[in-house]
Amino acid sequence: MRAGIVSMMRNPGKVLETFVHYHRKLGFSDFIILFDDPDDPDITVAQHLPGVTAVPVDEEVKRAWQSQRHYAHCKDHVEQTVGARQLLNIEYGFNTALEMGIDWLLHIDIDELFYLKNNDLENHLKLLADKGKEVALYYNYEAVPSDFEIEDYFKQVKDFKKPIKLLQHQKISRRGVWPRGRRYFNFYVNGKSMSRVVPGVYPLGAHRWAHAEHALNKVMFFNPCILHFAVCGYQYFQQKYRHRGNFSDIRIDKDLRKSGAELDLDARDAFASGDLEKAKGIYRDRVMMDRDTIISLTRQGILRQFDLRHLLGSVETGTGS
Repeated sequence: MRAGIVSMMRNPGKVLETFVHYHRKLGFSDFIILFDDPDDPDITVAQHLPGVTAVPVDEEVKRAWQSQRHYAHCKDHVEQTVGARQLLNIEYGFNTALEMGIDWLLHIDIDELFYLKNNDLENHLKLLADKGKEVALYYNYEAVPSDFEIEDYFKQVKDFKKPIKLLQHQKISRRGVWPRGRRYFNFYVNGKSMSRVVPGVYPLGAHRWAHAEHALNKVMFFNPCILHFAVCGYQYFQQKYRHRGNFSDIRIDKDLRKSGAELDLDARDAFASGDLEKAKGIYRDRVMMDRDTIISLTRQGILRQFDLRHLLGSVETGTGS
């Protein structure tokens, strides 16, 4: 079976090649990459990578949005809200996958990897098909960087927070162990998913899929899973929030202050005010973690390591700050 990945990106830089190389080794053959900036210099890099269909989000793509399911809901938000553009681009990418004859499509971002213990994607897809599954949902782990400066987070970061549901399943408590006053996951906790590419399927946000006529037959996994390397390295943290700018507390129809997005909002405010020392403090105190704490939490079963060197190649060294 032919499996692909759809992703919206902006200035992915060096990690783009690692992202494609890694997933091709797993068995993904196609990458539909939509560049949020149609003049992104990394489009040229993407065009020379095997299996990549690089799509600048230009006026032609934006005209195609207008015939999509989510356009009426998103059209008033596309200029200011990354999530609105992402939703429209996922749907555009899915339609492209349908035209290309791809069988399964996974949506992930540039800072995520699909992890499969035995690296046998073909067998995993056969298992899904044999059981009549149409959508597979994968829990996500969130990375814990111990360095301030990181060049290629895929190669340099290996420690991750386990999904909350997995801790509950393993009867592991964070009470009295997790650092006081620090959120467990800074970002999403509800995983990502892969769908059969058939007519009638459309994205439900960045994490789920639905069908226009019937409920999809779903299954959820702890393994395989998604490894989320969220803002690993201060330069990526800074790049993310400088690009997003002084965004609103309301994201389409969601109030960020009521949805656990404190890091998003505090980082926004720090960069908007030009207070770089405050921004660096947020990164050190709420994203980074010192090695001794990481080792302790790993021994207690709250964190775990993923060693991907056999798929990624050599590991480079970061620097603390």
